[in-house]
Amino acid sequence: MKMKACVLYVLLFFFCCAIYGQEDLSLRYEGKAPTFLVGNGKYLVKTTPERFVSVKNLNISGSFRFFRGNEELLPAASLWNATIFPGGAAYDIRTGWDSLHVLYGVLPATGFMVCIMTASSIRTELLPDNSIPLFRREILNGNMRLIFYLQNDVPAPASDFDKTVALLQQRYRENLILESPNRTLDKAVAFSQYLLDLGYNGKMMLCEIFRWQDIWARDLGSGLLPGALASGRAAMARQSLDYDLGRYALMSPADCKNSNDPSQGGTSSGIGWTARSAWNYYMYSGDLNTLGKDADIIRPWVAHWTERDYDDDGLIIDVTEFMDHMIMMLTTNGVYTLAANSMYASLLNCFSKIEEALGHKAEARRLQGLYNRTVNAINTVYWNEEKGYFNNMVLWDIVSRRSSQASQSMLLKIGATDRVRAEMALDYLKKNNWCDYGSITITPRMNHVDLDNDQNVKVWPWWNLWESEARFRYGDKTGGYRLLELAARTIEYEQYPGMIEETLEPHGGVSTGGNVFVTAAGNLLDVVVRDLMGIEALTPGWSRIKVTPSVPSEWESYNCMLPTLNGRLSVSRKNGQLTISVEDDRIREVFVSGDEHITVVGAQKRIYTPENTKEPEYRTVNRTPVPPLSPGKAALFYDSEFHAAKPDLDMDVIDVEGLGNLLSRPYKKIVIKENALPLYTKTGRSIKKILDSYVNKGGTVVFYGAKVNVKSEVDGAGLLGEQCGIIDWYQYLPTRGKTWLSEWTHNDGIYTTSFHGSPALTGGKDIYVEIGPLVGLDSLFINGVYAANYRDMEPFIHQEYPTKTKYPDSHRYRMLSRMYIIKPGTAAYRAIRTHAENTLSLKISGNRPGFDFPGNNRPNISIVIPGNEWQATDEALPDMGFGFPKRKGINYWGNEQFFNSWSTKNGLFGFAIDGTGIQFCKGTALEGLADMENVPVDATYTNFALFKPWTFEILAYTVTRQNLLYPMKEERYPCIVRIVNAKTKGGYILINPSIAELPTGIEILNRLKINTKKLSF
Repeated sequence: MKMKACVLYVLLFFFCCAIYGQEDLSLRYEGKAPTFLVGNGKYLVKTTPERFVSVKNLNISGSFRFFRGNEELLPAASLWNATIFPGGAAYDIRTGWDSLHVLYGVLPATGFMVCIMTASSIRTELLPDNSIPLFRREILNGNMRLIFYLQNDVPAPASDFDKTVALLQQRYRENLILESPNRTLDKAVAFSQYLLDLGYNGKMMLCEIFRWQDIWARDLGSGLLPGALASGRAAMARQSLDYDLGRYALMSPADCKNSNDPSQGGTSSGIGWTARSAWNYYMYSGDLNTLGKDADIIRPWVAHWTERDYDDDGLIIDVTEFMDHMIMMLTTNGVYTLAANSMYASLLNCFSKIEEALGHKAEARRLQGLYNRTVNAINTVYWNEEKGYFNNMVLWDIVSRRSSQASQSMLLKIGATDRVRAEMALDYLKKNNWCDYGSITITPRMNHVDLDNDQNVKVWPWWNLWESEARFRYGDKTGGYRLLELAARTIEYEQYPGMIEETLEPHGGVSTGGNVFVTAAGNLLDVVVRDLMGIEALTPGWSRIKVTPSVPSEWESYNCMLPTLNGRLSVSRKNGQLTISVEDDRIREVFVSGDEHITVVGAQKRIYTPENTKEPEYRTVNRTPVPPLSPGKAALFYDSEFHAAKPDLDMDVIDVEGLGNLLSRPYKKIVIKENALPLYTKTGRSIKKILDSYVNKGGTVVFYGAKVNVKSEVDGAGLLGEQCGIIDWYQYLPTRGKTWLSEWTHNDGIYTTSFHGSPALTGGKDIYVEIGPLVGLDSLFINGVYAANYRDMEPFIHQEYPTKTKYPDSHRYRMLSRMYIIKPGTAAYRAIRTHAENTLSLKISGNRPGFDFPGNNRPNISIVIPGNEWQATDEALPDMGFGFPKRKGINYWGNEQFFNSWSTKNGLFGFAIDGTGIQFCKGTALEGLADMENVPVDATYTNFALFKPWTFEILAYTVTRQNLLYPMKEERYPCIVRIVNAKTKGGYILINPSIAELPTGIEILNRLKINTKKLSF
């Protein structure tokens, strides 16, 4: 029995590989039947031997039953065999003495298709499962029966099984083809093209066909576009780039994102990848007119991001790093990562080339100068001279010495260092990051995220391909090939065979991520063509190309054929002879190495001489100094109606209306105790606008004891800090007589309390129900009658910094304070019972586990009573008074700008920490003050929100022990800072609350040229 099953399996194998004598591209599984995916990019179907199920867009699923006469033939699962090939899957089903063959695939004419081959005596039934109908076609060939089930009403595509297999494979034998001693790599080249096609939905290439149904700038630039160009899919590449550029065109660079998903682009890393995509497409097409249009869209973003280097030291802090979940790299803490600055360097270098090509010589030189400055900074700040590699990040001038594989690979693949350092860094990666399955993301592990984080001690075949590129670039063809081979091997994994893996565990190589990672497939194709085969355009449009293969020395024979813009190119080695055949009249010159006998057919042969580059001497990039603090008279903001108590400072005083007339007063410095400010004066003057004008005229605003919020995990921005602006805003609004809502009960997402109805409450006035900020999406009911929901807040939301594009997005309401107005005459108003108890219920969906509602929300029900008072407000809801202020800070998701508050527009950003001690900085106004040990410090301020013309001066640090850096056990953070407009010399000073409560605080004010006398302690 076993022998007969093997024979049948061999026959099936020959069906699938005896196609015009070409190389077998299939993956074969004996005694197994792994699930495969077929589709056309717009839909996907999972296939198994006797069942298929739609997983995307197409309503099609069903199962098969087989009969001989009235007897149903039941399969023996242990005797299943499978042959998986680019374009389809063929299964061999053993049922007793009979063998059935089931083939799945998609053809342009037939659409989704199943082909079943059985003995003529066997009857096949399809049981559709809520599916669209499939058209049955049947062909008898002697004692064999061929049955087709087709999505479209067309004739059978072929007359026998093996010809049908050939049709399904045909496309993957006509585009990019590699025939080498490494059969797995050959198959990976074919399967990766198949995966690109599965990920193309007719409008764009998707970076992941199951999870992320969109395209991200980094995926397009690193894998999808270069892979599509390498394999003859230029139209797909251009369409995808147009889609990506369209998002940039709709948005403002100040948003720091080109959609409501910041991973899709807009960060320095994102725009860096997009610029790279535009340049690569130009090199492929030679279309200068299109490059000019692309550049017009990209140029404002480049200008915006060069302003991020606020102190001209060549380095920047990106916003979400090069992936959305890289927020764990803690950029908001003031972290400068190697990854972000490598991509920033790439942006400058790439766009300099674009401007040069467009004839903008002066701008090209300026950008190249900025690029050189960043290269100097990277090579002086991140280079580990002792160990010979690039450290992964810097936090307040303290270098963390972890070895980040992706970051170093990114740096090396763009060429932002010299050959000697590149070779040393690659050697270090090999000795410290390599394992049996590839190169590990980071070593040693990061301590501030869980070990199961997909950035922490994993193998990413995609990023291994980046390192492979770097190794080929710097002459390590053995190491480059090794990582390429390991990435290719992941197609053999039995979960969706043929589909390259996303992440692997370094021990055992177990898959931990997606099994259909389209981006990595494109990257593999790019590495095979550009690095392994050494095929690269030297001039735009491929009139002059380079072909310098870097294949393993043991490859005595191989052949690579690839489509070009107007034809084909083949690179073939046989019996020691390398032949390059050109069938494209646009390719006129082929540059080859001069160390072996090479024949070029169809173009002029030229000898390629690598450019002699002078090894650079890196220079430390000095920061632009911060302007000195100007002298001048100071005043304290104090208003007896606004403040609960007068600050203990002996200074001139101005009240709320005095702030409104600040520009006509003689004060150069204004001291704000803690954080509270009016949004408007009683007469309606905007304090924000007044302070902007004041600072622009050289004034300084001092927040004495500036308190901060924690970086909440439930604020819509995760660790980035949605509530980490500095200022608490207040408004002078009508007083509301409040009844506090307490004693809530909770059951299955519904929170319930009660309140007593009264004649005043139901006397015809609007009723206000204040719920406070929520994580989930809520609906309000009074006595079971619907009253309001979160979308009722929309008319009251005031976007001070709106984007150009509106994105309906539930994140818009996350942590937004809820204030519902129940109007007289509405059903909810009529439902309220006077002189009786009433039930108020709040149904919350999507709430975060552990979020404490009502907690600190201070929910209440109220009506307006005579008089006005200063009330806390939410910057997004300036006309509503709340129980406590809600700050804004960084909007990660949603349809606001990234820096979405007045605070962060002015560089004011801070968050809670657990710090100890205060260390005053040399070279500042506070130099010479004695450091203070054992003082608890709970607030830090960072430069995360800064763009030119703002700059940042650290006056004092505190120490934390979060174990973020390696090998250090502690970190330091700024706890007294000065934020200065370099043009106007005005700005802000933030002084830690711990200082403001100590006698040293008065001395600090005096050192900052703010004269005060201590009244009492």
